[in-house]
Amino acid sequence: MIGLDSSAAIWAKLQAYHISQICARVNKMKFQLRTLKHNRFVSVYLLNIKKTVDTLVVVDALITIEDHIDAMLDDLPDEYDLLLQL
Repeated sequence: MIGLDSSAAIWAKLQAYHISQICARVNKMKFQLRTLKHNRFVSVYLLNIKKTVDTLVVVDALITIEDHIDAMLDDLPDEYDLLLQL
C-alpha cells in the first residue's frame, strides 16, 4: 500500500476497507429484507427472508425479532389476513 510506512498502518487500512465493504453489504441486505416481495409460493418467500436474516446474523448485523416478523408479514397475500389479526 502506497504511502503507508508500517505493517500496522497497512492492517488498519485493510480493516477499514473490509469494514466499509461489510457495512455496504449489510445495508443492501437490510434493504432487501424490507423490500422482498411475495412470489407465487409462500414457502419460497419465507425461505428468502430466512436466507437474508441468516446472512445478517452471520456478519453480526443488528436485526431484531420485530424486523424479522415484519419482513415475514408485510407482503403476505390476502388469504393470510386472518393470521395477521392474531
